Amino acid sequence: MNKAQTLELLWKRTKERGEFPALKRAVSSIVSAISDDEISSAQLAATVLSDFSLTQKVLRLANSAMYAPYCRNVVTVSRALMILGSSTVAHIAIGIQLLETFDGLSEKREEAAEELALAAFSGKLAREIATISGATFGEEAVVATLIYQLPRLLVLFYLPDEWKRIQEQLELGFSEEAAFVEILGMTPDELNAAAIKEWSLPFQIVRKEDALPKVPGQVVRSHADWLACIAGAATEMTHAFNKGADEEQVTDILGTYASALGIEAASVEKIARTMFEEEKLPVEMVDAEEELPASPGGKPLDATVRLEEALSEVQLAAKEADVPTLTQLVLETMMHSLGLASCAAFFRSPAKKRFEARFAFGQCVKNIDQMCFEEEFSPDVFHLAMSQKQPIFLSDVRDSKISSRIPGWHKTVFPDACSTFLMPVQVNGRSICLLYGNWGQNESITAVTADELNYLLQMRDLIAQAIEQGGSSH
Repeated sequence: MNKAQTLELLWKRTKERGEFPALKRAVSSIVSAISDDEISSAQLAATVLSDFSLTQKVLRLANSAMYAPYCRNVVTVSRALMILGSSTVAHIAIGIQLLETFDGLSEKREEAAEELALAAFSGKLAREIATISGATFGEEAVVATLIYQLPRLLVLFYLPDEWKRIQEQLELGFSEEAAFVEILGMTPDELNAAAIKEWSLPFQIVRKEDALPKVPGQVVRSHADWLACIAGAATEMTHAFNKGADEEQVTDILGTYASALGIEAASVEKIARTMFEEEKLPVEMVDAEEELPASPGGKPLDATVRLEEALSEVQLAAKEADVPTLTQLVLETMMHSLGLASCAAFFRSPAKKRFEARFAFGQCVKNIDQMCFEEEFSPDVFHLAMSQKQPIFLSDVRDSKISSRIPGWHKTVFPDACSTFLMPVQVNGRSICLLYGNWGQNESITAVTADELNYLLQMRDLIAQAIEQGGSSH
């Protein structure tokens, strides 16, 4: 094929599957979340909780020996975010979301998983190299490294026949660039530039020629060259480790890049080897065969035990967490302990004179902008809970006796909701926040017990104390 034919076929395939825009949203949203400290934990927590595989990986890492000195028995993602940091969680999220984005070729599943895992691991390694280099652009280095490998991913997933022929060319001794030109009529750099332009991605390409230091033995002079060299170094080292390269081969790679990046080769090699051995095989990081658990059908039988265990974690977090982080932690605790399908925290907005959902997890919460109600009293269950300053459990909001007291926005956002739970948060005798949850279309046969309510109220009071101590104007 020539260049024009390759691009025409590629655009056709991506439009048919409609998957690439998901990659753009996934990477862009995670990167933007990292750049905003206040929003970061909320966005990342929501991303993690929406995916069972990702949730398990984050919790396993937070409870691993690496973080043992800082924590024990971490059972919530929000707490894990506090311990691991947004950047670490973002790397795991990007790796898994990349695989989900390009899902589609079952016969290539194993090869695709490996290629994506290697890309994700390269990004993780790039961040470490950037840190050692003394810069504060770790996340930018991650994205640059992922985009550097974009041509391989595009061809592998959307042009599988051509990918096979390229691999055959490589086995004959062709360079990757020569193989791309022979089969696709264009270089990887040209394909990368075309893809970034086609989808208006907010990134610049890292060209193959720039991924190698221009002047051996000298530190790179520009930010763009620095990013390019990190992408090249991380990618080469990752593939070398994956192929079982010996120490001499790895040393040669580092010898090419170390002086250009102003780093010690031995330090990078030690960290890279440790990371790779801890990962074992990068493919393990994006295991696509894990199955999602069945949706909970109402409140779990061990809800009291779950709440008791989680309370200690919330109490520990309250000593260091800000109001947004603590609120998310309590919401997540409610969600998992009570088996909720959806949950949200509404805060009072003095300027707008209404309560707005600031955080929301679970099903049907994408339309968070619609989740709000006026501060002025209205005869509905939300205002009733606020005025009574007491938690309310409703077994079936669809009941004719209650349905008229359910606001229209709730029926729109949660059309299938049955059982719900509302718990107001007061400061100085005034309700300024409302914690909300529902069990989806499943009816919670058992109400919240006295013991469960006691644990929930203690968590609620911790939020109130944090708001009061912080002088929040919510």
